[in-house]
Amino acid sequence: MAPEITLEGHGTVLCFCSNNYLGLANENRVVQAGHDGLDRHGGGTASVRFICGTFSAHHELEQRIASFFGFEASYTFVSCWTATEALFPTLCTPADAIISDELNHACIIDAIRLAAGIHKGLRKSVYRHSDMDHLRERLAALRADADFDGVIWVVTDGVFSMEGDIAKLADMRTLCDEFRAMLVVDDSHGHGVMGQTGRGTHEHCGLRSDQVDILTGTLGKALGGGA
Repeated sequence: MAPEITLEGHGTVLCFCSNNYLGLANENRVVQAGHDGLDRHGGGTASVRFICGTFSAHHELEQRIASFFGFEASYTFVSCWTATEALFPTLCTPADAIISDELNHACIIDAIRLAAGIHKGLRKSVYRHSDMDHLRERLAALRADADFDGVIWVVTDGVFSMEGDIAKLADMRTLCDEFRAMLVVDDSHGHGVMGQTGRGTHEHCGLRSDQVDILTGTLGKALGGGA
C-alpha cells in the first residue's frame, strides 16, 4: 500500500495500517524484480516446499538473507508466524525451559504452547514486560534448580508491535551470558528500519549478529513483500 489510498465512499485518505514502512512494496526496482521472478519461475510451484522440493530461488534468497544479517545460514517459511511456530517445537526438548516477555507477539505465545504440548515436561514462564530484574529472577531460579539440566531459551520481540517500544537486547544478552541461556529475537518490525544499516534491533542496541543466537523476521513489512 502507498501512503495515500482511495477508500470506497471516502475518496483519498492516508493509510496508517500498512507495514510498508520504507515504501519498498511500491518501489520500481522491487516491482520489476517481481516481474523478473515470474518470468523465470512462473507463478509458483503449485505445492508446498517439502513436496515439490527446494529450488534455486530458495537457496539464493536464503543465502542473501544470511549474508545481509551476518548469520551462517537462514531458512524461509511462508510467513514469520509459521517460522516461529516451527522453531520451539523443533529445537526444544522436554528438559528445556522457555522464558518469554509478557507482551510478545501471539505467534511466539502459540509456538510456546505448541512446544509444551509436544514436549511434555518443557518448562515455560513469563517475565514482566522489559523487566530485567524479573528476567534475572526467572533465570536464576532455573539455574538454582538441581533437577533442571536443559537449555534455557529467552525469547522476545525486537520491536513490540502493539506498544512500539524496543527490547533491551544488550541487557538481555548480558543476562543470557551469565545464566548460559539462548537469546531468540523476533525482529519482524525492526528489520529494515532499526539500526544504522537496517539490520534490526540488535544493531540498534549495539549488538553484533553473533550475539543473537536465533533471529526471526519477515519479508512482509519494511522489506516490501507479502509474507
